[in-house]
Amino acid sequence: MAQGWRYDIHGFGENPPLSGRAGELFDLWRDHAGDRRPPRRRDIDVAKLRPWLGRLMMVDMLPGSQDFRFTLVGTMVAEMLQADMTGELLSETSALGCHASELGSIWRELVGGPATAISVGTLDWQDRRHVSFFSLFLPLANDNDEVTKILGFTNFDTVSSAQGSA
Repeated sequence: MAQGWRYDIHGFGENPPLSGRAGELFDLWRDHAGDRRPPRRRDIDVAKLRPWLGRLMMVDMLPGSQDFRFTLVGTMVAEMLQADMTGELLSETSALGCHASELGSIWRELVGGPATAISVGTLDWQDRRHVSFFSLFLPLANDNDEVTKILGFTNFDTVSSAQGSA
């Protein structure tokens, strides 16, 4: 596991420990999921995703490949990562530093599972350990019920160096 962050994979039937906006997004996703499959991308109305838009990302797994393409990167995610990765391949982006490879492994587990994942850490690869993040990754299926997309939600928080000092 890469330094500065950790992740947990949760089986499809599990309910990960979530609260706030992440818990609400998970509930929306779960409401559209079947008993044995993730929801189809077309099952989730984009208008219902409005409360999360700036913090969302969506990636497509490329057919016949182990790589992913960023098809949506919310404005807050792009701002905090200091890069808009929309259209980029995971294998070619520099915005995620040394974490890109491991993130690809996590996403492939979600596709193969299907499963969900939570990732937490700091932006250590950008020398910004004062910025922490919490990410939730949810698989989405195509019309053949094959997982081909990952919907991600990321919340960032900054910790002031003055916090805790008198």
